Amino acid sequence: MLPMLDLNIRDLIDLMETECKNVEDRIQKMYQWDFNRTKLICQLSIGISASFLVLIGTSYVQNFTSTKPVTVDSNLLIVSLFLSICPAIFGIFQFYRLKSIHRQYVAALKLLHKLRAIRPFITYYRQTF
Repeated sequence: MLPMLDLNIRDLIDLMETECKNVEDRIQKMYQWDFNRTKLICQLSIGISASFLVLIGTSYVQNFTSTKPVTVDSNLLIVSLFLSICPAIFGIFQFYRLKSIHRQYVAALKLLHKLRAIRPFITYYRQTF
């Protein structure tokens, strides 16, 4: 499982001890921001990859229909195809990461609820040590 943003147990304890009324809303905002950012990165990387592939495809078709075709080294074509597919692979990886964000959000809320149950112990522990 991927790490929960940069939100760790110490951060949840600090949020719990602030006695803020809307801790759940703050956690939701953090996860919503992470979801939107990851979705944007996914869309951008797939869009960049698609534009590179369209550029390569149109230049290939234009070279075919041209009266003076230009010879292209096959290694250069393979490298350019590989480099245009790399952002798409990264975007797909980010898309699968999007699936885990909801589970991480629910786990953070569940952990916050359990920390509230042992709040007196945590407060006593922090005061003595």
